[in-house]
Amino acid sequence: MSKRVVFNLFLSFLFSLLFFFDADKAKATEEFQIDSKITYQAASDVKMKVTHEVSLTNKLSNVYAQEYSFTIEGMPPADISAWDDLGKIDYQAHIQPESTRISLPFNQEVVGKDKTLSFGLSYYKNDLIKRTGDIWEIIIPKLTSAGEVENLSVRLMVPNQFGNIAFISPTPVSQKIEAGFQVFDYTKDQVGNSGVVAAFGEFQTFEFELTYHLENKENNKVITEIAIPPDTSYQKIYYDEIRPEPENVEVDSSGNWLAQYLLNPREKIEIKARGIVKVFAKPYQKFTKPEDFQIFLQPTEFWQTNDPSIQEEVKSLKTVKQIYNFVTNKLEYDYSRVREGAERLGAVEALAQPDRATCMEFTDLFVGMARAAGIPAREVNGFAFTTNPQLRPLSLVQDVLHAWPEYWDESTGAWIQIDPTWQKTTGGVDYLNKLDLNHFSFVVHGEEDNYPPPAGAYKTQGEYSKDVKVEFGKFKEIEPEEELGLIIEVPDIIPSEVKTKGVLKLYNLSPGAIYNFSLMASSEGVKTDLIEDDFWVLPPYSYKLIPLELSSSGFLSSGPAKIIIQINDQEFEKTIRVESFLLKGLIILFAVSSLSLIIAYLVFKIRKKRIDSEIEV
Repeated sequence: MSKRVVFNLFLSFLFSLLFFFDADKAKATEEFQIDSKITYQAASDVKMKVTHEVSLTNKLSNVYAQEYSFTIEGMPPADISAWDDLGKIDYQAHIQPESTRISLPFNQEVVGKDKTLSFGLSYYKNDLIKRTGDIWEIIIPKLTSAGEVENLSVRLMVPNQFGNIAFISPTPVSQKIEAGFQVFDYTKDQVGNSGVVAAFGEFQTFEFELTYHLENKENNKVITEIAIPPDTSYQKIYYDEIRPEPENVEVDSSGNWLAQYLLNPREKIEIKARGIVKVFAKPYQKFTKPEDFQIFLQPTEFWQTNDPSIQEEVKSLKTVKQIYNFVTNKLEYDYSRVREGAERLGAVEALAQPDRATCMEFTDLFVGMARAAGIPAREVNGFAFTTNPQLRPLSLVQDVLHAWPEYWDESTGAWIQIDPTWQKTTGGVDYLNKLDLNHFSFVVHGEEDNYPPPAGAYKTQGEYSKDVKVEFGKFKEIEPEEELGLIIEVPDIIPSEVKTKGVLKLYNLSPGAIYNFSLMASSEGVKTDLIEDDFWVLPPYSYKLIPLELSSSGFLSSGPAKIIIQINDQEFEKTIRVESFLLKGLIILFAVSSLSLIIAYLVFKIRKKRIDSEIEV
């Protein structure tokens, strides 16, 4: 007589996807071979259609499966349907507060060794797709008990209208376009280790409002500065306003934008910077390699590259990947220290206390070890959004931000951002080979490990307001145009005999930075020479002083002249006059001499006439 087996399969869709049996699992797998294909088909209404195609093959001649059960955790599934070879299966759904159990009584009994029963189940889930800003995000949890299934494959189908793939982890074994869908295929080992995390779209968009508090406690005027979010390899900034406007914005050796302010004695000011940022998953532009690149290899207070403990570890770690894997395996994230607002430990103490790490320690240890291994590295500090409530940046309630490292990749000529913290806390999502679209950089710490401070750190005594506000935004289809302003500061009249020094005051009037602009000087009636021609970047609200020399086109020449400055598609001009001071001096000298001679002659004549009159008398 055949043995009936009530065969149950449970699935969990929160942070893991579990396969197990009501009966003894070991016995069940001895009696059946389980093969499964799971297809996730995304829809633009943020629904995910999940289809399971399962086959049970008898390993024994006297067993068969009578029923199969799924437990789906999280939000209840919708539009459930099930079937086997004989047609529709009348399933039973038992909805619990945090899960739904679905029982499938089969319409047939397949008896005999190597006999196979095939069946399927489909339903819709609303918690696997999320539209955040300009990005579609998809999370397929890992299959922690995938070993119970003999042959398992997972397919993700995403509509083409979601946009190009910006981020996907792990890398699929195959990728293609089919019937209006982007199709990604995964193996049992891949989904069993990490699940799938993907993002679609060209870029993510955040709107931000940052508040800075400055105070001059001195009795004299001082110039101070704040770090406003800059362009990086991964992001493009557009400012709606900075009020009050800074005196100037300069770029430091790490690429930070430092807005400068002149404060009167005992003056306190509040600065607000509002704007929008486009965040990319991979470097979208390359920045010039700093001339003094050794600064990104130097030891600092928190990156103790010369410490024996760091030196010992890097003996066998030479590549970015080796150091990254060491850091993620060595350190454990301590959620309690985040809640406490913990003090920064640094690289050496991170090694000594690996179970007390936060994002600061993951970053400091990577940077310290990378520099010790001869790999230029530095820290990025900013806002990072995640739906994991334990990892959400405290800036949602106070001004504590996220930190992650970046290293210089000589082969691509770009700084590459990575996040070992999130690799650890997400259970293995790959943040080494591609960053997601939710990391918004405020400052870069390279030459120094704690300067400049990021937004949120500029508070005066007694000031406890929340100064960092970041939310998803929608970027306009047409990007703002680049616009420059120019003041030509030269005398209205210049001499023809010597060179005259002047200056061009070049302003960026655009909401974003302007790069690699061309500046050419021409003239009529005068010669112009630019002393500097290296014009790489001009941040918004900044100006640049460009020295200029003017000389006459001819010695002793005079007349009107014109200076013409061409910057990209804009043209500026100023009319001046060239005069020969030497010729004018000679003319004046001649005139004075002539007048003196005339006066002398007249005096002589008067005297002579007087003398002649006296003689006659």
